[in-house]
Amino acid sequence: MAGSTSFGRDFLRLCQDNNGVDLHKLLQTTLGKQPADADLEATHDDAVAKSVGLAWSAGVTSEGLEASLQALRQWARRYLDRNDKVRWMLAPMLWLAARPRQIAVELDGKDSARYRGKVVEELRVLFTKLHQDRARREGALVMCCELLRLYRSLGQASQCSFILTTVGNVAREETFDPNRLPKSLLVTLYFLWGKHLVLEGKIVEAPRKSSGSPSGGWFDSQLPGYEGAIVVQAVLMNTCCLCMSKERSEASETVYFSNQLSSSCIWLKNAAFV
Repeated sequence: MAGSTSFGRDFLRLCQDNNGVDLHKLLQTTLGKQPADADLEATHDDAVAKSVGLAWSAGVTSEGLEASLQALRQWARRYLDRNDKVRWMLAPMLWLAARPRQIAVELDGKDSARYRGKVVEELRVLFTKLHQDRARREGALVMCCELLRLYRSLGQASQCSFILTTVGNVAREETFDPNRLPKSLLVTLYFLWGKHLVLEGKIVEAPRKSSGSPSGGWFDSQLPGYEGAIVVQAVLMNTCCLCMSKERSEASETVYFSNQLSSSCIWLKNAAFV
């Protein structure tokens, strides 16, 4: 998409159309290659597009990490400040929140936690800001997913419990409706939540958490004729085996889980596992 026209112009157009799904796809095109001059045209007309363009040009460097964090901050601020519809902004936010983590993991390698620690600090600030605004707590769920990944990566699993307790309180609110969330966000959140419980040795609680959570009804609605909780339990038990493998990468986790869902007849159209 970006190569044939202009990333900057497409970014502006999709924002004007409130088209979060295609904007997520557009952001995905910034991976794996350097931008052409045409891609960066019009990025100066939008602060977020400009920051994404800078991160794209800088690649996996400290400058690229800072630019990607700046893009996330700007998008979160825009999400907080808008008075009209904002749910479409969640799909791009998933990508914008994941990209700094991905860069930090590459920069840190196996012997450092410097850059991942920096991303954690930024995500904690954004999580707090979004959670404090009752009308924007869905955005806090995006930050929660990335914090769960990073805490586990840093060996700080104890920090996950606090985040999940906060999210659990949100999930019990009457205004919380999982059916209105992007499927990619909902499934990613409950997968990471279940994975945390499995790794903490709470294997029985994991499927119970999923079936007792608001997502239970979502799984039921997506699986006519099946018990959503049973499917979740099967996935989580497979996750238990998955977590016992020390050499499985994040990417292979995603593929593995995606395959498990597919085998359970779940079709996640436009899912954005990042």
